[in-house]
Amino acid sequence: MRYIDALRFTAVLVAVILSLGGCGVNVAYKDSGVNISSNDEHNGATDRIIVVPDGGNVVPCPAGYKLVAGKVVDDPPPVVAHAIAECGVMCDKDDACRAFLFNASSMNCSAVDARNAVVPIQRCNKRSLYPMDTGRLAIAMIDPKEIVEQADAHFGVGSEIRLYGIGASSLSSVPWLDQLHFNLQRLGYKLPVVAARRTPEFHPRTNPVCDDSKYFHRLTTARFARAGWSSWEFALEGWQGCGKDGFQEVDGVRVRCQHGPGCTSSKQPLLVSELARDAARSNITVLATWQNDDQHWMTHYTCFDGAKKSWRDMVPISANMLLKTIRAIHTQNPNVWIVVLGKYPETFKHKTFDFIESYNQHIRGAVETEPRTLFVDFYMPSDDEGKFYHSPAHGGQLNCRGSMVLVQATLARLYRAKVLQRTFRLAPPSKGALFNWRCDDLSIAECHSSALCWMDPASHRCTSYGPGQ
Repeated sequence: MRYIDALRFTAVLVAVILSLGGCGVNVAYKDSGVNISSNDEHNGATDRIIVVPDGGNVVPCPAGYKLVAGKVVDDPPPVVAHAIAECGVMCDKDDACRAFLFNASSMNCSAVDARNAVVPIQRCNKRSLYPMDTGRLAIAMIDPKEIVEQADAHFGVGSEIRLYGIGASSLSSVPWLDQLHFNLQRLGYKLPVVAARRTPEFHPRTNPVCDDSKYFHRLTTARFARAGWSSWEFALEGWQGCGKDGFQEVDGVRVRCQHGPGCTSSKQPLLVSELARDAARSNITVLATWQNDDQHWMTHYTCFDGAKKSWRDMVPISANMLLKTIRAIHTQNPNVWIVVLGKYPETFKHKTFDFIESYNQHIRGAVETEPRTLFVDFYMPSDDEGKFYHSPAHGGQLNCRGSMVLVQATLARLYRAKVLQRTFRLAPPSKGALFNWRCDDLSIAECHSSALCWMDPASHRCTSYGPGQ
């Protein structure tokens, strides 16, 4: 295993961070409390495992990594969070790297078997997504009968597509962005990794095992994803305008100056200008930032200091916050194509009620007035129509089938807008096509249009596509 270069900050910077006692964060750790063991029960390796004593404070491991032991602090200073995120990025780039050691006091990291390993405080294991062959799999040859092409598209076959995502749990817990990456590669596009700088992540934090996971789980796709956040948390320049009472006014609504579900988590400010600079390095950026805006009843409207807000109250906020984000990106780079993901139901039994269609129509009308901005609409089946969500019945995330619905809808929208020269052949959209389960009897177009089937790249046959596990 190659040595992971240590991240080194100046002594002055370290001293400043360690003095941030007023933030409720303790990152000064004692190296003497760390024990070394040779038995790694987490990944079957024979290299060292770091055991943090009970009560030892550590910072969250990056997405795609699992903390071995210790009590995670909720809100580490940004430079510490950035340091450990960079360690994860370096480990991601090394196929042989299964874990890294991190010392938050020095903000240094190293591979677990490095000769000059850092004095460790915590160990972050690369998650084993599922038991399967982890060898590199070549992008499967595509059957020409599976595709349709058009002239005068923005991205010709063989072009570089630099894909980036900004959003909530649909990017942190659903693999659709990664499946989109894989399918764009299958269609003949090149997808270099976007060199994002604002604490990027490159895989979902949690990943269901899908029938096609072996093809995309190793692909790296840059994103900024925060579960439970709402559109304004991605769209504003930090906490500008926040009063002494901890609230700010967002389009006439009083909103708490904190992140997360119920606005009760991190107080670290996020600058939309930072996200815009990262998105400007892409040429297609996906926005999925607004899907939680009408879900604050779940936290008793604590974001709004208890004031109830209906979906109608949230429509202008969602639209304006998306426009702020889009315009911030286009100020940095007007050539970026921005894809705004539609809202899927988080209602009882995931039924698409009229208000969801109306909400999507309002947002589509607002964002598609902007240049190079597309809205992706789709129909997501309810629990009575099939299994497309993880439990529970109210809320929950999309499973593999639901994820693939988003992928096909996104590819179709990009093709209709002549952004892509090539996409998969689809049958005319209908519920009948979406729910067609007789995979063995389907044509290629019908197979690609069904949420219950897929064209297996290995066999080039239409086979059943499961919900995942």
